[in-house]
Amino acid sequence: MVGVRNIGQANAPASVLRAFWDDGAPPTDVATPALAPGETLHVLATRPATTEGTHELRLEADATGLVAEWDETDNGLVHTFTVLPPQPDLVVMDLWAQPSNETAGTQTLVATIANVGSATASASTVRFVVHGEVHDEQVPEMPRDTTVEVTLTVSSNADGYNVTVTADFGQEVVELDEENNNLSTFIWAYGYNWAAP
Repeated sequence: MVGVRNIGQANAPASVLRAFWDDGAPPTDVATPALAPGETLHVLATRPATTEGTHELRLEADATGLVAEWDETDNGLVHTFTVLPPQPDLVVMDLWAQPSNETAGTQTLVATIANVGSATASASTVRFVVHGEVHDEQVPEMPRDTTVEVTLTVSSNADGYNVTVTADFGQEVVELDEENNNLSTFIWAYGYNWAAP
C-alpha cells in the first residue's frame, strides 16, 4: 500500500505510480487519479510472491511525466521489506466443557487449537490454568489449516471454571505471531446435575 500526496498548491491530473522490484520482476504501474492540493491517495501495488529474504522496492510517482510539477526531484521513495519463510501460527479457537461425569465427579474441558499459519507446526505443549492450577497437555505435529481438540479432566464444579489456555506454552514452535496464543474465559459447568449431592 503506497500513499501518494499532492503537496503543491494546484490540482494534479491523473498520473502513474511505478513500482520497481529488486528481483528482476517487471515494474508495476498503478494509475492514480487526479489529486487536489493537500490530498493523499493510498494505492495498492501488487505482484506475485517473491523469494524469502530482504528486498528493496523503489517507487516513483508520476513515472510517465504527466504532471507539470514545481519540483520533479521528490517523486521517489525506496522501501525495504522482508519476506519471511512459511511459518506456523498456533491459536486457541474455542474453549468449552463437556457434560459432567456424575459417577466419577469429573468434568472435561476442551480447547480447540488451530494452526492458522502457512507451515506445519511441530509438537508442542498446551497449558491449562484452571482456578490457578496448572495442567500441561501435549499436542502432536499439526499441518497448516488443521485443528486438534485438547482435553483436560478436572473435578466437577457447579460454579463453573475460570480457565486460561495457552497454545505452544514453552514456545517450542517458531510462529508467525507469538502474541495470539492465549484464550481466557469463564466456562459454566455444562450438563452439571444441580440436584447431585
